[in-house]
Amino acid sequence: MTHHRIRTASLIALTALCGGVGAETPSSVAVSYEGDPARYIDARLDRVGGDEARQRVRDALQRHLQALGAEHLPEGQQLDIAILDIDLAGRFEPWHFHLHDTRIMRDITWPSIQLRYTLRGPDGEIRSGEETVTDMDYLRHSRFLPEHDRLRYEKRMLADWFRKRFGQRTPAESAEAV
Repeated sequence: MTHHRIRTASLIALTALCGGVGAETPSSVAVSYEGDPARYIDARLDRVGGDEARQRVRDALQRHLQALGAEHLPEGQQLDIAILDIDLAGRFEPWHFHLHDTRIMRDITWPSIQLRYTLRGPDGEIRSGEETVTDMDYLRHSRFLPEHDRLRYEKRMLADWFRKRFGQRTPAESAEAV
C-alpha cells in the first residue's frame, strides 16, 4: 500500500470511530415541522418534486437553524422551533414551460416562514412566540448572497430574524464555543 492509501484508510477509520465530525456536539436548536408538509404554501425547489423535494428543503433549513443556534445562543440555552408553513422566494410560472425548474423572482414573491419558538435556559422558559418571518426586500440583498445556494433568500431571512430575536454572543462567548 502506498503512503497516500494508508493515510486515507486511517482517516476513514478515524472518522468512523468518532462517529463523524461534530457528532458529539449537541445542538442547542431543535427544529420540527407541524402539519402536512405537502400542504405548505410552497416548500419545494423543484416544480415536479414531491415529498423528496420538500424533505431537502426541510433538511437544509433545519441544518441552517441549528448552525445559527451554535453561533448565537449562549451555552445552556435550548431553542425549540416548530415550522408551521413555508413559502419560498419566487414562483414557478407555468407559462415559462422552457424554464422547467427555474423559480422566477419578483418583488411580490418574497420568502415567508411561519413558525413558533420557545427559548429555554437553565431556569426555564425565557421567551416564546409565534410569528411569520418575511423579507419583502429580498431582491435588494441578492447581490451579497452566494448564487450556488438555492435557499439563499430564506437562509438570509432566517439569519436576520435569529440575530434580531435572540441577539448575538459577544466575541469572547463565540471563542469559548469553538
